[in-house]
Amino acid sequence: MHAQRSAFLPGAATALLLILPAVPVQAGAERRALPTEQSFFDTLPTVLSASRLVQPLPETPATVTVIDRELIEASGARSVPELVRLAPGFQLSYVNGHTPVVNYHGLSGQYSRRMLVLVDDRAVYTPAFGGVPWSDLPLAIEEIERIEIIHGPNAVSYGANAFLGVISITTRTAAEEAGTHATLGSGSNGYRRALLRHAGSRGDLDYRFSAGYTRDNGLDSLEDGSRIHLLTGRADLRLGPDDRLRLQLGYNGGDREIPPATALQRTSARAVTSTFQQLRWERVLGREDELYLQLYHNHHRAEETARFDFDGQSLPFSLDISDERYDFEFQRSQHPLPGLRVAWGAGLRHDRVRSPAYFGTGKWLDSDLQRLFGSAEWSLGPGILLQGGLMVENDDLTGTHLSPRIALNARVAAGHTLRAAVSGAVRTPVLFEEALDYRIHIPPDLELPLGVSSGGLAPERILSREVGYVGEFRSLPLTVNLKLYHDRLEELVSYTSTLPLDYRNQDTATVTGTEAQITWRPDGDTRILLSYAYTDLDRSNVSGVPSYYRSAPLHTASLLALRRLTPRLSGSLAWYWHSPVPGDRFDAPYDDARQLDLRLAYGFGGRRRPGSLSLLARNLLDDSAETGGHKVFDTGWFLELNAAF
Repeated sequence: MHAQRSAFLPGAATALLLILPAVPVQAGAERRALPTEQSFFDTLPTVLSASRLVQPLPETPATVTVIDRELIEASGARSVPELVRLAPGFQLSYVNGHTPVVNYHGLSGQYSRRMLVLVDDRAVYTPAFGGVPWSDLPLAIEEIERIEIIHGPNAVSYGANAFLGVISITTRTAAEEAGTHATLGSGSNGYRRALLRHAGSRGDLDYRFSAGYTRDNGLDSLEDGSRIHLLTGRADLRLGPDDRLRLQLGYNGGDREIPPATALQRTSARAVTSTFQQLRWERVLGREDELYLQLYHNHHRAEETARFDFDGQSLPFSLDISDERYDFEFQRSQHPLPGLRVAWGAGLRHDRVRSPAYFGTGKWLDSDLQRLFGSAEWSLGPGILLQGGLMVENDDLTGTHLSPRIALNARVAAGHTLRAAVSGAVRTPVLFEEALDYRIHIPPDLELPLGVSSGGLAPERILSREVGYVGEFRSLPLTVNLKLYHDRLEELVSYTSTLPLDYRNQDTATVTGTEAQITWRPDGDTRILLSYAYTDLDRSNVSGVPSYYRSAPLHTASLLALRRLTPRLSGSLAWYWHSPVPGDRFDAPYDDARQLDLRLAYGFGGRRRPGSLSLLARNLLDDSAETGGHKVFDTGWFLELNAAF
């Protein structure tokens, strides 16, 4: 009975939104209609991050999903990890209740080390663990203008961590948000949120400051609450007709409850501080000739004392860890010859990590990396593009390695483009894998080594082959983005099955699959985004124990439908589904799951001072996936007020 109800509800809700286009909508002064059929095709997404060259979607050398501001608002998502489920093949799970894990091709593991995340071209993964501290990012979702998701290796553009894909986040410029904006949110599980943003201009300077606070009690079944403070700032300065300077700053800090991992462990509190500073200078040298210099610094610190009950004692163990990164990059984009465009540059990176608990020393561990990169796009004729690129990196841990790519795009008919691409990439081990020395000291003189790395790890390698198709059907109007791929991964790093744990290059994997995304605009007030992925993961597990590499569902799908009901009232439906997941080292296998979210938003105010009141009903089916015996999402209701002054 439950299965029938679960299948019926999303179908009925979807049918309702599909019928709604027949309802007449009166025009009004405050109406901001969705694009018309003609404007839809005139403004197909322009991609910025696939090759470091500005390209329309059909001309990119890789499959790309673009999530724009309209989709971000309609989804009701409160974080970036929730948004990436709109891209084919991406799933979301959680560790310790509130720690998101973005999964692509089932090879992500607890820390998603094989996925690169950029915020305004700044890499945000930690040098220690290699993962992305999503909950600790100094970023408000209201500041995001668009998200580009690269499906597949893109180390040719961004280096070693762009192994399985790239999530590139672009924030809004300061000039786009003039005035003062306030957001107040309240909802289930003790959720409270307040955000204040102010943006303005003084001569050639545009600026924006944001301050926020979020409280969340987490899941009902876990002690996983959080209290987070947020501060961000941005300044855009025009130095002249051809020069621009951008400064960005951010702070995220607060406390997170960490549920016990074992029956002997107690709930602990983790105090997190995450900051960044970023400076970027851009100059226009001529027609289609630009360069930039960029310098940024990331710092992340977590202070945590875990307690274990042992032999009648409550033993404290410090799990404090600090890491920071300095990165400098130069890039020049040129059009040196007719039909030829290039982007090339170089970069330097310095990482530092300190944790007596995880590395057995109070000293800082350092790692340096140098990189050279270049991409080229050559027009061989009308509608035919040959693209190639190469990244050369040298780092302290694994030496010098190359990441190449070659792609051919051919417009076979008006509005229909085929793409064939082959790319290679590497992922270099992080310090946690290479230099782990994690031991528990039990008074008076007992020592228990839990993890000790033997070192000498080689970089992981992937060879990816794909065929893609982008179709534009103007009569519908509808766009289709398809990808067929075959990936071969070798030298995969995983830990051994006996204590002390040791990281080794001991796994291989083959992933074959299909990904599809359809965007449909039946009229100027309706937009529907449908995604599907088939992922066949075949792996060799030399270690002989269950592995997180086998944690990919065979089928995943998502649907986001949005509709303007009246000039001021809009509604949206978000539905997510995946087939059963075999499980990994952290969780037992779990069944297929579906999630249904509904959102209503009422707009008020004028163009200069717009506001909105929205209501989100999340997980109405109460059937989201379970990890570690706990639901990913509880059923909940959330109310949000946005106002401008």
